[in-house]
Amino acid sequence: MGCGTGPVCPVLATWPNVAKVVGVDPSPQLLDKASKLSKRLDRIEYVVEDGNSLQFDDGSFDVVVIHTLLTHVPGLKPYLQKHIEC
Repeated sequence: MGCGTGPVCPVLATWPNVAKVVGVDPSPQLLDKASKLSKRLDRIEYVVEDGNSLQFDDGSFDVVVIHTLLTHVPGLKPYLQKHIEC
């Protein structure tokens, strides 16, 4: 969530038992840079999405990482409640 240029995604992709990492951000420009910076890792997918209206099915992920994003989210409690339900 809010992966920006994706500095955390390559780290997660190298952890044991991680099959796939999906980086999500509303900015196509940041995700383009993220894709270029992590092009050597084939287990990373970047998706342009707004964190308030994700198009993923419930249960799509085992783990959701929100790194340094929360300082940018107005209405934090509803945002967290929505993602805890995933």
